[in-house]
Amino acid sequence: MQPFDISILVLAYNSSKYVAECLNSVFLQNFTGSVQLIFLDDNSTDDTETIARSVLEKKIKAHWAVHFETNSVNLGSYLNLKKGLKIAQGKFIAYLEGDDIWVDKNKLTTQYQFLTKNDSYDAFACGCNFIDENGIQLPQLYYKELREKTFHNKDLWGYPPFQTSGVMFRNISQLKLPDSSINTNCNDKILFVLCSISKPIYYNPEKMIAYRYHKGNLTSNYSEYQNTVSRALVTNSFLIKHVGLKFLPSYLNAFVVFLKTYGIKIVQRIRSQQIL
Repeated sequence: MQPFDISILVLAYNSSKYVAECLNSVFLQNFTGSVQLIFLDDNSTDDTETIARSVLEKKIKAHWAVHFETNSVNLGSYLNLKKGLKIAQGKFIAYLEGDDIWVDKNKLTTQYQFLTKNDSYDAFACGCNFIDENGIQLPQLYYKELREKTFHNKDLWGYPPFQTSGVMFRNISQLKLPDSSINTNCNDKILFVLCSISKPIYYNPEKMIAYRYHKGNLTSNYSEYQNTVSRALVTNSFLIKHVGLKFLPSYLNAFVVFLKTYGIKIVQRIRSQQIL
């Protein structure tokens, strides 16, 4: 029997500028059930650990349990997530990056009540706003779905349609992530695919979170090329190896798209250098 209603998994790396606001948004939640708050600092080189500990000591709620850990080495986002999932003891797990914030105080309650009443879904995802490093709202760059929707496993093989910090999912056996020697930096796609193997993910477009888009996070630092390669090729290779061959068509399609997108550019560059 799982001793907590929800495990909140906060993963942070060099988030000193944002982690206090992130954790404060967690404590503003009106959820009244039992909570396990897991904070994993991935060997930050700034003051993330000090600031996070200070916030937790001042604001922890009576019916919440805290697991705080600083990794002795930098594991990378995938292995840090894997570690957090092993620690989680809640019936449901809510994921939050250390630079994002929950802007709707009813987020946990809404997701928990829905998943408790609707056993035909294994996860609940919500919409998000984009904000910059100063908290100013930005145009909606990704995650633009405006309709309530059910996402099945095959719908999640491409670019993720929603943001990780807005997802709550059941703590189920299929979420035991396989060991990996490479850090895919595609936690969102891998997590969503595994969450939806047995049952779909419910999506509510209400914007319950703010995703911080800044030069310190992966999305803003990835070029179009890196997004294509990392998400479409590397991640599908990972899923083929660890989950099954059903991801092979997705990998082949991604490879064709990659060739169409960059093949002409590569040939033009070679010709411009008079190699051909």
